[in-house]
Amino acid sequence: MNAPASPNPAGSPKSPRSRGYKYSRLREAIRQQITEGAFPPGTRMPTGKALARRLGAGLKTIERAMGELMREGLIVRRRGSGTYVTDQAQPAVFPGRSLKFGVLWKESAAPAMMLDSFYGCITRGFLDAFGLGAVQPRWDIAELRQPTRAVWQAPDRSVTVEVLAESRYSSIRHPPMNAVQAGGYDGLVTVGIIVDEFLGKIAALRLPTVFADYTGERFARLADQVYVDPFNAYCEAVSHLAAMGCRRIHFVGGFTAIPAPSEEMNKEEVAAFRQGRMQIDPDSYLRLSAFRGAMHRNDLPVSEKWVHFKNPYFHGDQALAAELLALPREDAPDAVVCHSIGQAETILQLAALNGRKLLAAGVTSGQYGGPALAIRAHGEEMGATAAELIISQFHRPGRLRHRVGVPMVFEAPAAPAAEESTAPGGRVESEEKPR
Repeated sequence: MNAPASPNPAGSPKSPRSRGYKYSRLREAIRQQITEGAFPPGTRMPTGKALARRLGAGLKTIERAMGELMREGLIVRRRGSGTYVTDQAQPAVFPGRSLKFGVLWKESAAPAMMLDSFYGCITRGFLDAFGLGAVQPRWDIAELRQPTRAVWQAPDRSVTVEVLAESRYSSIRHPPMNAVQAGGYDGLVTVGIIVDEFLGKIAALRLPTVFADYTGERFARLADQVYVDPFNAYCEAVSHLAAMGCRRIHFVGGFTAIPAPSEEMNKEEVAAFRQGRMQIDPDSYLRLSAFRGAMHRNDLPVSEKWVHFKNPYFHGDQALAAELLALPREDAPDAVVCHSIGQAETILQLAALNGRKLLAAGVTSGQYGGPALAIRAHGEEMGATAAELIISQFHRPGRLRHRVGVPMVFEAPAAPAAEESTAPGGRVESEEKPR
């Protein structure tokens, strides 16, 4: 005797197997349209209702198929905007999730800063890491007292990056905290900010956070840090100078402005406050340590008279260069290692005017072809490293926080000309201008 027919035989539109088959068939149909170019990368997908009409399927089935493709990273949904096809050459950072990162600058944001400043170099590296390097930013027009900002957005990569900075007339050296809290960020990167009170408030937000271009250790357990590591490059630079016959090598440190105590101060009040109020750049202490180690490894003496920290408000680079050239012979420098390439050039220029042969090295963040020896700080690499660190915090939120030093690179010049020789006393004698 035959068993009674099932009320929902296999193959019936109402059977679970049939529903699963229809769902998977729809998922593959949508996938095929995407891969064959009907919806190119970055394209906004039709709404669920439009796809349901287009493919002759129920809305719930469409949503299930789209959810599966979203988990695979083939598409991404942006709240309030729609669903977009991702670029599989640069897939979504987190499939099915949109992320907004805030990059907090030390100074007010302007397009020129992206090209001319170290903060811009770091930011470009961060953007490139997320595939946003070619995206045109939107620069917000702000009132004089409003924070300045720029936004890079790529729906297909599910990432938005917003630079947030102080207003054009502020000198607090960081964005206002209320603007940071209102930004709706999923993660934060500070760039060049050294105000500990502000950084403490940022760390207290408990977001994935990276402090870039910050060498302090106060927040080592609360945020990742990326800083410029000078040790190998300084050792190579000093070794090069020693090989050129230099024995009396001096160190010149750098200064940075102290932040104003209030963002309510007007321009004149800020100028009066900042007059003479500068501090040694914390990064310069790290460079001094690298310099001392390099001198020791090359069996060269280091005198305290050869270490110079001069506040530029009272003692500019020209005055420092004149002071160096006026030193007695036993302390007169054969070479100078400077905080910046600009300092090195100023010293070289005055030495040349006085007929003195001198070598000078300095740090630069860009390509350099001038008379000084270049020690390169790679800001773009710092930004890329910050991106890697912040994403790893999402994957492993409980991990120990890292302090990562991105190495400087000494850009050694070409071999010296054959006629060049070293004079007694360690002076470099050559028909060529010292480089």
